[in-house]
This record gives sequence, structure tokens and C-alpha cells, in this order.
Amino acid sequence: MIRSLRIKNFKCFKDESFELRPMNILCGENGVGKSSFIQSLLLMRETSTSASVPRIIKLNGPFFLELGQVADVLNHNKDNDDEFIEFALTDPDSHEFHWHFPFDASNAEDSFLIAENVPQNPPSCFTSEESCVFTFLSAERLGPRDTQKIQSAPKKNIQVGVRGEFTDEVLIRREFDKVRESLLYPCLSEKQGRDAGTVRQEKLSRLGKQVELWMQDLVPGIEIRSHAIPDTNAASRLTSTSS
Repeated sequence: MIRSLRIKNFKCFKDESFELRPMNILCGENGVGKSSFIQSLLLMRETSTSASVPRIIKLNGPFFLELGQVADVLNHNKDNDDEFIEFALTDPDSHEFHWHFPFDASNAEDSFLIAENVPQNPPSCFTSEESCVFTFLSAERLGPRDTQKIQSAPKKNIQVGVRGEFTDEVLIRREFDKVRESLLYPCLSEKQGRDAGTVRQEKLSRLGKQVELWMQDLVPGIEIRSHAIPDTNAASRLTSTSS
């Protein structure tokens, strides 16, 4: 978990610090920095996993970011001697981590940042490839599709994708994974009562069934079945509703 985050000279943030908790909700009018806050985390993640030397971080492309040029992401109200963008965070053990990106007028039109300083051992949330550690799901999702592509990754590393483009594969490969108790559908006991003698508690706590239970709040009686399409690198989903 991240305990605190400091953003300096990035977009609307001249120098702001945030205390964080296990769950954080960003709210406010347009332009106050909600997206910029999330983008700072994505840039830290991208920098921490980059293998290039020096570490060149694209402003357009990763996580479907479209940040433009360096001049677009540099805070316009920065102090004259602050020719850099910097992110810093602390973990629950009070360890500090810093990401530093220098700036000069000659690179104002570049569409990438060059990291001058990055943590030698970044927090695991920025380096782990396991899906349960770092996931970003954009508010802009893909529309309805007959099929979805499949990732080339081990089961523990598969993600739903930035735009939900791998949801079917996750439902296929992780259908029987047990969901953490804190994330279970809150009225599980009532659901189990209706299904007494046909569905055990253990089955109701599996990912596939949990997705159905949550979705039934929006579409009563919905059932979801995903399957891989033989001899293709694609998956499909069938949904139905019971009367």
C-alpha cells in the first residue's frame, strides 16, 4: 500500500501532497487533478518497469495515455528554478521513493520524459506483474464485441486490460478462483438461502459466480458464460437472463 504521495510540477500540481488509505475516492470538478493524480501513478509504474537506458517514458501510448508533449505536462506556475517534474511516495514502513524527470527548453516539444532518478528498489506495486498487485481500468471501455483477444501470459499475470479488452479470458481462466471475503457479494447468505441444496457456499465464493451475483443487481437473473474459441487466439461470452 502507498501511505502518501507527493506530486511536483506535474500538470495542475505545483507541489501537492496526499495522505492515502486502503480505499481512496477522487472527486471534484473538471480540471482539479483527478486524472493527473492517476496519471502520476501510471508514469511511476511505467518508469519502474522500463528496461531502456536511459529510461525513456512515452507520454502517449502506455495505458492508452495521451498526454501530448513535455510542455503540456509541466506545471505552468512552477518556480523559475524548478526545471523538473518529480513524484515521491512513502510506504507503510515510512520508506521514501523518488522519481525525477529533468526539463529544459530544448525538450519542450518532445513526447517523452527521461527519468534522471528512479528508486533502485521500487515498491512491489510498481514492479510486480501479478494481476492482483497493480491494475488500471480506464473509464473509457471498449464497446460490445463478439470476441476478445487472449493474452500470452501465465494465469497469475493476466489482466482485464486497460479498457476491459481481456475480460472474457479472465472469466475463463480464473472462473473457479476464490474471491477474498472482503470482496464477496454482501447478501451472499440470502442468495444461498434461495439456492439451498443446489449451490454450496464454496461455489458461490468463486469468481465466476461472484461476477454474476454483482451483475444481477443491475440485470436481474443474468447468467454469464465465457469460453475460448478453438484454434483461435480469441474468447467469447454468452449472457442470458432467467425469467
